[in-house]
Amino acid sequence: MAVGETLYTGRLDITGRKTGRQRGRSRLYYVTSFAAVSLQRKNSLQVRQGLKEYSKWPTYPQFYVDGELIGGLDILKEMDDSGELREALPKTKAKGAEDINKRLERLIKQADVMVFMKGTPGEPRCGFSRQLMEILRPMEIPFQTFDILTDEEVRQGLKVYSKWPTYPQVVRC
Repeated sequence: MAVGETLYTGRLDITGRKTGRQRGRSRLYYVTSFAAVSLQRKNSLQVRQGLKEYSKWPTYPQFYVDGELIGGLDILKEMDDSGELREALPKTKAKGAEDINKRLERLIKQADVMVFMKGTPGEPRCGFSRQLMEILRPMEIPFQTFDILTDEEVRQGLKVYSKWPTYPQVVRC
């Protein structure tokens, strides 16, 4: 199984979020980290058999937490229905304002001039970002950019951090 493939009743996206619907109930899980191994290739027959013997579990998928086998799909469904699945998953720290501020400071320090914009210099996604690129290019000032449309946490966090509600924003380190 690879990132983004169906897992249990939901899907894991590239950020590790697992979403799914079961019996009309929406669920959202945050997975701190995960590893997925494709067992579909011909050369993985030994791995498949070895994992079955190691785990003493005859079917796939097999779900592990901290190196311990939790079970297969049927067990996961039962645990989810009873609420035990959430308890079995590792606890994650909620990201707060302090964490986003540290992240923003790291982003800002990546270059002497950092531009937070919608889109990229080659493909601005709003008129203001396009106008800013038209101003900066002839000046030959070295700068880096960050596309705020790719990260909602940065997009909202920078508004608070800089006390400025709109984009683009140019920050000089």
